[in-house]
Amino acid sequence: MKLMTSRNRNAVFRRPALRSRAGFSLIEVMIAVMILAVAMMSLTGLSIALATRSNRNAGRAFETGLLTQEIDRMVAAPIESLAVRLGQVQVDTPVTTPWPIARDIRISGRADSLTVRIAILPLRPVQQADSAVHVVVRTR
Repeated sequence: MKLMTSRNRNAVFRRPALRSRAGFSLIEVMIAVMILAVAMMSLTGLSIALATRSNRNAGRAFETGLLTQEIDRMVAAPIESLAVRLGQVQVDTPVTTPWPIARDIRISGRADSLTVRIAILPLRPVQQADSAVHVVVRTR
C-alpha cells in the first residue's frame, strides 16, 4: 500500500477546474446597456410629448378663465356703459397673462340688445384662438 503524503492527499480531494466561469461576459453587458438605452430614449420622447400637452392644456385653462372673466364683466356692467362702446373694437394684451395673448372685444347691435364678442388670440403658435359671444338685453 502506498502512503499518501499531504501533497498527494490534497491532489485527491482537489476539484477539477471549471471551464465556464459564472457571471456576465462583456457582450452580455453591452446588449443590456443597449436595451436600456432604447427604453430610456422612448421614455424621453414620451415625457417631451407629455410636457408639451401639459403646457397647451394649462394655456387653454387660462384662456377659458380669461373668457369667463370678460363675460362676467360684461354681464355685470350696465347696458348703458356697453352701449357707449357700440361699434368699437378693443384689442389689447392683459399684463397678468403668463402667455402672450391678445384680447379682441367687439360690441354690436342696438341700444337695447347688444352682442358682445370676446376673442382670445394667443400670440404663440402652440395655443389656439378661442372666443365667446354674449347677448346683453335691456330688462326694463
